[in-house]
Amino acid sequence: MYWKLTAENLLERCLDAYTRDNNENINSLIWTFAPKHSHCGKETVEIATFLAVSIFNEGFSAILRIMSEMEIFVGQQTNIFAELRDKEPMLQKQQD
Repeated sequence: MYWKLTAENLLERCLDAYTRDNNENINSLIWTFAPKHSHCGKETVEIATFLAVSIFNEGFSAILRIMSEMEIFVGQQTNIFAELRDKEPMLQKQQD
């Protein structure tokens, strides 16, 4: 059993943090907004899912558009944060 866990092809995937699939990534985002350890109602989980899917598909810039539609002021630092977060996956791919 243990020798299977130390197989070279499995360990190579771990080096570049390729151990998560898309379902795990989106689930992680959902539970960031609606933690499992605290009770969340159906509406909260639905909103968390909507936000997670928006970020997953379009990046954090989608959240800025949602905030703008809600007439929430989006400052310069918020724009910078979203821009940097949206570039992170591209930067990681370029380094590979």
